[in-house]
Amino acid sequence: MVQKVLYSKQFTPESFAPYGTVVQPKDNGPMVIANAGTAKKYLGVSESENYYKKSSTPSSKATWNFFSTKPSVFPADEESPAFKISVLERHPYTTQTFIPLCRDAQESSYLVAVAPNSPDGLPDWERVEAFVAKGCQGVTYAAGVWHAPMVTIGKDTMLAAFNYENGVDNDDCQVQSAPSPLDVYVKRD
Repeated sequence: MVQKVLYSKQFTPESFAPYGTVVQPKDNGPMVIANAGTAKKYLGVSESENYYKKSSTPSSKATWNFFSTKPSVFPADEESPAFKISVLERHPYTTQTFIPLCRDAQESSYLVAVAPNSPDGLPDWERVEAFVAKGCQGVTYAAGVWHAPMVTIGKDTMLAAFNYENGVDNDDCQVQSAPSPLDVYVKRD
């Protein structure tokens, strides 16, 4: 297998649509005034899906978690990979949403790496894509989408995460190792 090199892409609702949702206010999306006029409520920025009725144990619970991460990526130049993807995971019966809590809005904050399924249901390692999310952007991975574990850029980061779980390891999260690690390049801001 030839070593694959990935260059990160811009993280936009259109570029990420095959894999899930970019969680951010939409410029032309529905919005209402809330809280007695002190807030704008942006409607329907992302949906959570629960398909555990198709799993080995059909009951599940909605779960919020926090991920306190150390930086995994430091932006590099064109000659130095910023990160190596060695595994991908998926949650076959639920969406999974991450929202950064402590990053500047326009700062490159975390790496989103995803892959479609190959015909055998495993990650299609030849079609992995990488995106850089800003501090004002969350991500919702669609149910069953292969993605890298949370990879933060440059400094410690706290993220809130939401998904459904039923307590059965293979129902809640499936992990696959890469045939060989994939180098990801992240340009400096």
